[in-house]
Amino acid sequence: MQSQFTDKAQAALAFAAKCAKSLKQGYIGTEHILVGLIKEGTGVAAKVLTDNGITLEGVLKMIKELIAFESGVVIQEREGYSPRALKILEEAHKQAARFGQKLTGTEHILLALIKEGENVAVRLINTLNVSPQKLYVDVLVAIGA
Repeated sequence: MQSQFTDKAQAALAFAAKCAKSLKQGYIGTEHILVGLIKEGTGVAAKVLTDNGITLEGVLKMIKELIAFESGVVIQEREGYSPRALKILEEAHKQAARFGQKLTGTEHILLALIKEGENVAVRLINTLNVSPQKLYVDVLVAIGA
């Protein structure tokens, strides 16, 4: 699956996995993908998120306060992604195809996260008082769509 992603998207997903592991969560969820997109730092998604005031520190703080649990039951999904995160990565590939791209980039992952709408990452974005719709439009502008 990783070969379908750009280097930046692969880096973001690797950061997502590291984030989930450091929080002792046995799955990679949309919140971890959001962290990965920011932490990657150079992709379209990182630029759009940081330009809108979404910081790595802010998101991590909220994950720790709202989601992380001390003695959680670890459930290992295939490849470690939660079912919703897998669905979003599949949608990211569709977004890339929609824009005529052979590889899926960070911008496509962010578009898919926002488009799906019912995930922890979007709830975190809303909690940070940032409009997911504005992020979506900003990504489209950034990629010249």
